[in-house]
Amino acid sequence: MTAGFLSNRDYRESGGGGAIPLFPLVDIGNATTLSAPGTRVTAPQTLTSFGYEPFSAFNILNTNTYQFGDNFTAFLGKHNVTVGTYNELYKYTNGFAPQYYGAFVYNSLQDFYASAATADAPYGYNYTNGALTPASPLMVCARPSVINCATRHCPMARSHMP
Repeated sequence: MTAGFLSNRDYRESGGGGAIPLFPLVDIGNATTLSAPGTRVTAPQTLTSFGYEPFSAFNILNTNTYQFGDNFTAFLGKHNVTVGTYNELYKYTNGFAPQYYGAFVYNSLQDFYASAATADAPYGYNYTNGALTPASPLMVCARPSVINCATRHCPMARSHMP
């Protein structure tokens, strides 16, 4: 019989913090809109982007892998018969806070200069009293059940949760 256990803990910390807070993602378009044929999906064509990468803040991927196997071999004269099993069981915990530091989308450089972010810019939302309400453009909050950070890893995430 063989048995095994593997534990992987992948956690990405956000840089910055302290006296220098992280800057939100800013996308500036070139005033051209792209659309997919046969759909109602449109998106501004990006001229430039700067700020924090939106998908890695407080990213946690914990994986536990359990393995076990066993073989039974019967020696039957000229023949050997082996019957066995090998099994792997996986347990995953995946948590992330997309656009945790905020995101601003501008259709053009002129809109950026005028501080005219698009109406559908993904500012983020604040989950308060069981209802989603728009958050301040510089603050993104998450429902606590969405982000399950280990206590030693995410002091900033806990301080921003409602």
